[in-house]
Amino acid sequence: MENSDYPVIEIRDVNSKKKLICLGKESASFVLYNAELRKFGIKEGGSISSDTYLKIIELLKERARNRSLYIVTRKDITESQLRSRLKEDGYAEEIIDETVVFMKEHSFINDVRYAGNYVWCKADVKSRRQIETYLYGKGISREIIESACDEYYASNEDAEEELIRKLIEKRRVDVRTMSYEEKSKLMAYLARKGFGFDNIQYVIDEMKR
Repeated sequence: MENSDYPVIEIRDVNSKKKLICLGKESASFVLYNAELRKFGIKEGGSISSDTYLKIIELLKERARNRSLYIVTRKDITESQLRSRLKEDGYAEEIIDETVVFMKEHSFINDVRYAGNYVWCKADVKSRRQIETYLYGKGISREIIESACDEYYASNEDAEEELIRKLIEKRRVDVRTMSYEEKSKLMAYLARKGFGFDNIQYVIDEMKR
């Protein structure tokens, strides 16, 4: 075996159609279909030549790109979500990085666009805090989230107050006659929705007039 060869340390089942191939060189690993193992003559305890390895990498790059394009045609996703999906499919970090660069260069994924669209679509039903929490959970950076929210709320200064008013009206309570206990429950409910107590109190005072 030449030094340029890649020893095949282990082959594991992923499912009935795919196998995970673990190489001993640079701890590399990748997932191939059973038919591809036969095509490339890959066997546990054997080795893969450098030429064969490069062919496999090119195959996987194309597959990762096609897989990504399929995913984004079904729904808009974030960079973090795409990375997670490709990692679940068994792609190496280097291939994922290259695929993400391609997807971003061609605007197939764009966290700024995703965050902006989400804020404008959900600001009339969710508090800013709920929106920020959701976007952060999707792996979007705080900087992008804050920028998207700041842009929206700068143009819609009363958005949160209007939403608080809408939620209070939906609960069909009369803020002018409710008891201290009822007010406490209402404020706790709105606080759980992510609204600040100052905004909640302001809207309640406005509705009392």
